[in-house]
Amino acid sequence: SDLETLSRNAETEHNVALTALESSKSAVEEEILVLKENLEKMGQEEKSVREELSSTHTQLLEVREVAESSTKENVQLMRQLEELQANLSKSSEESLTQISSLEDSQANAKEKIKSLEETLLTREEGLESIKQQLDSVNVEVMESKALAETSADELLKLKIELEEVRKVSATLAEEKNIISESLHVSKTNAEKENVSWKERLDLSNAGQKTLEKELRVANEKLSDLETLSHNAESEKEKLAHQLKELNQKLVSLSEEHNVALTALESSKASADKEILSLKESLDTISKDKYDKEDELKSTHLKLLELRALSELSENERVKLSSKIDELQLTLDKLLEESQSKYSSLQHATEASEKIIKSLEEKLQTNKEGSERLEKELDGVNAELVELYTSLEATESENRQLKTDMEEIGEASMALSEEKKAVSDVLHTTKVKTEKEIYSLKERLHLQYLGKEKLEQELNTANAALSELRILSQTKETEKDALVHQFKELQKSSTTSSEESSNALAALQSSKVVAEEEIMALKESLEKIGIDKENIQDELRSTSVELQKIYSLSEISEKEKVQLRSQLDELKEALSKSLDEYKSLQSLKGVSEDEMNLLRESLLNSYADKENCQKQLSSCRSELCDLQAISEATENEKRNLMKQLDDVNQTVAVLSEKNSNAEENSLALEEKLKKCEVDKRIHEEELRQVRSELTETHSLMCKEMDDFNLSSENMLREKNELKEKFSILQKEKEGLKNKIVEIEQSLNEALKQEKMLAKLRTDSDAEAERLKSELEELRVSFACRPDDSHVAL
Repeated sequence: SDLETLSRNAETEHNVALTALESSKSAVEEEILVLKENLEKMGQEEKSVREELSSTHTQLLEVREVAESSTKENVQLMRQLEELQANLSKSSEESLTQISSLEDSQANAKEKIKSLEETLLTREEGLESIKQQLDSVNVEVMESKALAETSADELLKLKIELEEVRKVSATLAEEKNIISESLHVSKTNAEKENVSWKERLDLSNAGQKTLEKELRVANEKLSDLETLSHNAESEKEKLAHQLKELNQKLVSLSEEHNVALTALESSKASADKEILSLKESLDTISKDKYDKEDELKSTHLKLLELRALSELSENERVKLSSKIDELQLTLDKLLEESQSKYSSLQHATEASEKIIKSLEEKLQTNKEGSERLEKELDGVNAELVELYTSLEATESENRQLKTDMEEIGEASMALSEEKKAVSDVLHTTKVKTEKEIYSLKERLHLQYLGKEKLEQELNTANAALSELRILSQTKETEKDALVHQFKELQKSSTTSSEESSNALAALQSSKVVAEEEIMALKESLEKIGIDKENIQDELRSTSVELQKIYSLSEISEKEKVQLRSQLDELKEALSKSLDEYKSLQSLKGVSEDEMNLLRESLLNSYADKENCQKQLSSCRSELCDLQAISEATENEKRNLMKQLDDVNQTVAVLSEKNSNAEENSLALEEKLKKCEVDKRIHEEELRQVRSELTETHSLMCKEMDDFNLSSENMLREKNELKEKFSILQKEKEGLKNKIVEIEQSLNEALKQEKMLAKLRTDSDAEAERLKSELEELRVSFACRPDDSHVAL
């Protein structure tokens, strides 16, 4: 009876183990399905990224067209400069024809003018083009001095011309007011740039907060792993406790065996000596666990010999052998059933392994797709580099134009003090803006260092996580070793439990492997989710920066209108100055040449500003297009989310139908088992149910096909969105480069204005010297009007 109860208990335990394994198998299959869905979603997202890349490529082509248009505009500006230079050459030729009549009286004043030329040459080293213009100016000044020395009448004319020059200086003062207004506009732009830097600081603070959140999540994961390690230790302790209990059971069994031997000794006095030897052998067995089995065999042989002496023992042995045979038969049957179930479970595990391999292949394909995307991004970056080189070429042309402007501006001879004040204001504003920008950059650098520290902390946390995982794996190995010892003890106790425990161990190991693979897949999915969140954050930051650039472009349009009005006024002033130049003589010609040079420098500066404003307007148009694209993408995302909700609802309905169908099939099978008499009726009902199931299955297949088509479309749309996003990022980088170039051009314009101020101060000093010399000449003529020739 005890053996029968043991066999029943073994059967129940075996059944429980099989049910647990089946439940674990179902759970593993569900997790595999979830992973498949996640992989499909990731594929959809990759497709959207590719589509976004295509959109970025188209926008890059548009940027190239804008760059080509800017080069064309630069060519037009060069042509205008050449025309202005031609007009200047014509005017200089006319002045030379007028001055050729006065060249005879230049010999006496050459020494004084040479000293002035030497001072000018020392100040203008390294600027050959400017030297030529200054030489022409010096020649004209020499001629004017000769005219002044020849006659006092010409001195009166010079006074009249000086009054006219004062009038021209008044016009230049008006132009100075216009320049001050433009400086005010530039100051407002600098303030707005400071605001944009502050907004970037806010964005960096938000990124720092996200990193802190990630640290918190990592700490939570560490705590979870610590709890898992504690649980593993508790399980280890439980297994050790079970081992101790099994050892105690073995000791109790050995004691019972000793009691049985003592009972046999009472009936068998002739075998007392042999029983004592057996007791000694049993004592040695308790000390040496590994030699128990051999000694037990020897004791069994000796017991059989003792039983041979008594017929009662032989009868009992026969009965026990018969019962043992029956138990062996039952155990063989159980073993066969367990082997069959074990084989089925092995097939299931093989199928799960195949599914996992397919998932790994899909992951590899996803990785390859990501690598392709990276290659495409590299190609786009190369195109951006080409665009950057073209922009540098345009910048070099602009610099050449600016050098021309500097050469023209260095010849200016009026309004030095007012320009000094303007330059001081500009310097102060520039210093303030530079200080603010430097402080903002320092803050950004500090935040960048903080981010690096947070990333280092994340790396340390990841290392700690890996160490905890290694510890958990070691503990699991120890657990497996303890389980192995537990199984060996079970083998020593019963032969029937050995095979079942082996099957359970194999299934558990396969389950552990499957769980580890699932955990790895989950971790990869989590990483992909984190990357997705980072991409979304970058999209938000790009949208904010695009709005800022849009506001800057609106301001630049207003400045463009003002600059156009100023250019019209300057053109009218140039036409008037050319008409006056023909009527004036030597000094008036010199002053008007200088005024024309100043005006040309201003025109060139305004032309540069117009080019910058055109670039800003093109950037604004691109930003408007990008905003429209982003709105369209958001609408498409909403539609896709709605479609996903509908699909999920349909899937839920289908799952409910499947569950109902399974319940119906189970009910029918139970009826078949209970009612064998009504087989025919139930068979007809089964046929009807099967037909219904086939219909439902066909409908489900159709619905699944529709769902697959919709999912493919969604994947394509997501890939397009991702490509657009990458294009937006590249355009963002291009806009940033353009903004940097505009800032550089503004800084160069400020430097040019400073150089103009210095040159004007020098020219004012020289003009004062000339006036003093003229006054000395007047005094000399007043003293000796008869000896004017000798004075000359």
